[in-house]
Amino acid sequence: MTDLHGRHALIVDDDPDMRAALRVVLEAAGCGVDEAATAAEGLEAAARTCPSLILADLMMEEVNSGVDMVRVLRERGCVCPVFLLSSAADTVKHNLRPEDYGLDGLLQKPVAPDTLLETVRKALRIPPE
Repeated sequence: MTDLHGRHALIVDDDPDMRAALRVVLEAAGCGVDEAATAAEGLEAAARTCPSLILADLMMEEVNSGVDMVRVLRERGCVCPVFLLSSAADTVKHNLRPEDYGLDGLLQKPVAPDTLLETVRKALRIPPE
């Protein structure tokens, strides 16, 4: 299992079940986790905790809130890796290309635990085991 001890993730998603599922995987790998249910809460949490990595839902109750949140984070100088989570339909509908939004990548929901951990490991430059 990928060792994420000493790393801290912020999960921003309006779905409590999705936040819980991501938390379980990350904490099992030793990662600290904070959660936010809205983009506004995510911006506050990012400023407060300075996470190693952010995982945010593309579509929360606010329209395009994930993309808007990333734009504000980058404007504020946040350089940590940021990944948006979306359904395949949302990704196509919004014609998302990570490089257009200052993203480090997109993850399709539901995210397999192995895929999540591999993505986080690569983003945080943790060498393979």
